[in-house]
Amino acid sequence: MDKVQKFEYQQNVEAYLEEKQVFELLEGLLRKLIVHKPEDPYTFMMQKLQKAEPKRIFITGPPGSNRKEVALALAEHFNWSCISVGDLLKKEVSKKSDLGKTIFESLKQHKYVDDNVVLELVKAQVEYFEKDHTSWIIEGFPRTKSQALALQKQGIIPDRFIMLDVQKEEQIKKIRANLLLQSHRPGHETDAIALKAQQEHELENKGVKSAFNNFIYEYDTTGKSQGDIANDLARILRIRFKSNAPRRPPRIILLGPPGSGRSTQATAIAKKFGLVHLCTRTILKNEISKGTPNAKDIQLCIDEGRMVPDQTVLPLIEQRLKMTDCKVNGWILDGFPQTESQINLLNQLKIKPSLVCIFEQPEEVSVRRVCNRRTDPETGDHYNLILNPPQEEAISKRLLHVSEDREDIVKTRYAIWNDTVPRIEDAYKKVLLNIQTDNTPASITEIISDAIQNPIG
Repeated sequence: MDKVQKFEYQQNVEAYLEEKQVFELLEGLLRKLIVHKPEDPYTFMMQKLQKAEPKRIFITGPPGSNRKEVALALAEHFNWSCISVGDLLKKEVSKKSDLGKTIFESLKQHKYVDDNVVLELVKAQVEYFEKDHTSWIIEGFPRTKSQALALQKQGIIPDRFIMLDVQKEEQIKKIRANLLLQSHRPGHETDAIALKAQQEHELENKGVKSAFNNFIYEYDTTGKSQGDIANDLARILRIRFKSNAPRRPPRIILLGPPGSGRSTQATAIAKKFGLVHLCTRTILKNEISKGTPNAKDIQLCIDEGRMVPDQTVLPLIEQRLKMTDCKVNGWILDGFPQTESQINLLNQLKIKPSLVCIFEQPEEVSVRRVCNRRTDPETGDHYNLILNPPQEEAISKRLLHVSEDREDIVKTRYAIWNDTVPRIEDAYKKVLLNIQTDNTPASITEIISDAIQNPIG
């Protein structure tokens, strides 16, 4: 076996281990062994392997963070059961038992209910779902370090712990509103109780963080709608939790309509992770500059907003992907694949991307962004007359509005993109990440980076 054969064999083995998530499987089993310490590890592991492990999600947050509403939306989205600690407490109060009376007094003062009371109610629900092997999400728990440690002693380790946050002023405002609904206290008294409740949450939250530090994902809900929060968290929950398992070099695909900022992100991600940036448009324009036999046809397609024929594109992409730098360092494909033939090429090359990002934005945004774009013929730099106009008058005077940036061409390209989306979603649904382009460039880079480091699965 020569060096090339050895390299290809190693790549095939790594591809299998990654596709089947073998390293994550072994890591998960080892973690369960440490937590449960069974007398018969072999039988214990066999039993765990015979059943799909249920998901266990914790979501906490202060008043005003829409914690319960978000938890219910996520439970419905993933078809999980939802445990609401607030509902459990209110149900107990409705029974008018001694325990219910104790809970009522705490709630009336906006104080935390005794840990032992909360644990007793939660433990019964968790045990029921665990016995039934049902995935569940619990909101409003754990709220104290004691609750967090008690859960760990039970051997319950979260797959994800989402800790919502909202500005202090919003927390106090929500608490005051709740207090006014419950009683007719003077304003100054209500303010004092609200402030004390907010401070109690802040203090207890530190203890929870120390107990579950490695599992917590913090999310600021300030200024975001309930729907946007739920959508963002659904994306986070589709990403595998941080793992120490070895990984192959990333194989990333970025696709999107014109003016979506796709190429800007591809450049940033390639630099951050040391990947080879394969931009379809750049590869095609290189063919034009070389004056190859297909150069005129390629230029005509670009000018008219049409897709360059696959018989021209496929050999160029295949040749580039087979180069050693792509195999060793990993790559980020910018604008490819889009057609059925292009998807089939990657399948024939046995290339399975680790992440596919689809950039989403309305047609009017694409038109506004691209039609205001200008190019400096001397440097090749791009400017936007609205977002980032040139600072020097000399540059402004020589800027060009290239034909491919006309409104009619942009709309043609957008229509082609719209037809492409269902094909991509169907082919890569297991590794798909939707990106909203109304986020800042920095936050989009962070979202993509998180998905690369913690693959979707």
